[in-house]
Amino acid sequence: MSIIDVYKKKKNLSGVKKVASALLLLSWVVFIWHNSMEGAGASGMRSTHIVNVVNGLLWEGMIVTEHVIRKMAHFLEYAVEGILAVFLFRAFEVGVTKNLCGGALLGVMTALIDETIQLFSVGRNGAVEDVWIDFGGFALGFLISVMLCKLRQGDCD
Repeated sequence: MSIIDVYKKKKNLSGVKKVASALLLLSWVVFIWHNSMEGAGASGMRSTHIVNVVNGLLWEGMIVTEHVIRKMAHFLEYAVEGILAVFLFRAFEVGVTKNLCGGALLGVMTALIDETIQLFSVGRNGAVEDVWIDFGGFALGFLISVMLCKLRQGDCD
C-alpha cells in the first residue's frame, strides 16, 4: 500500500468521523429537547419509575427523592453532550483546548433553549438553576473527555 493510498483511506475515515460525530451530537441534543417537550404527567411518571428503581437498589433507610433524580438526569444528559462535543471538535480538527469558549457556548445555548422549551410544555417550567446544573454537567463531560484525550494521546488538538 502506497503513502497515497494510506492518505486517501485516512481522508475517507475522517469524513465518516465528521458525519458520525455531528449526527451523534445532533441526535443527543434532539433527545434532550424532546424530553423537555414532555408534559409534566409523562415526565413525572418516568421520574417516579426511576426513583423506585434507584431506591430499590439502595441500602435500607436510604432514599433518593424525585427532585434529586431530576437534577441528576439534567446533569448526566449534559455530561454526555459535553463528551460528544469533544468528539465533534476532534473530528473536525478544531482544536478542543483552543476553543473552550466555543464548547462553553454550545453547552450554555443548549441549556437555555432547553429551559425555554419547558416554559411552553404543559405543567413544566424553566429554571435558571437548571441552566447552571445543565452547564455544570456539560463542562464536566467536556473536561473529562479532554483530560482523557490528553492522557491517551498527549494532545487533544
